[in-house]
Amino acid sequence: MRDLLRFWPDIRPRAWRYAVSILLALFSTGVGLLIPVLTGRAVDGPIAEHDYRGLVVIVLLVVAVGFAESLAQLIRRMLTAGMTADWEVLWRRRLFSHLQHLDIAHHDEWDSGQMLSRATNDLTQLRRFTAFGLPFLVITPC
Repeated sequence: MRDLLRFWPDIRPRAWRYAVSILLALFSTGVGLLIPVLTGRAVDGPIAEHDYRGLVVIVLLVVAVGFAESLAQLIRRMLTAGMTADWEVLWRRRLFSHLQHLDIAHHDEWDSGQMLSRATNDLTQLRRFTAFGLPFLVITPC
C-alpha cells in the first residue's frame, strides 16, 4: 500500500475525476442488476398472462436500463482514459529523467533494450491498474 501512496501527488489534482469514475462504475453495476428483475417481471406478468402490450413497456424499460448502463460506462472510460494516459506520460518522463542521471556503469549491467522494455511494460501495467483495476477493486466488494 505504501508503494501505491507514492502516486498520491499525481492522483490528488485529479481525485475528483477518479471519484466520479468510481461512482459511475457503481451506478452502471447497480443499474445492470435491474435487467434480471425486469426479466422476471416480464415472465411472471405479461408473458404468463399473454399481455403483449405490457411486455412492450418492460422491453422499453430494459432498453433504457441498458442504455443508461452503457452511457455510464462510456463516460467513465472517457474520464479515466485521458487521465491515466496523462499519468503514464508523466511517469515515463520521470523515469527517463531518472535513467539519464544514473551512472553509465549501471546501464552497462543491463542487456541492450532490456531496461527500456521492462520500464515501458511496468508503466503500462501501472496505467492499466489505475484505469481499470483500482476502480473495480473499490466497487467489487459492494
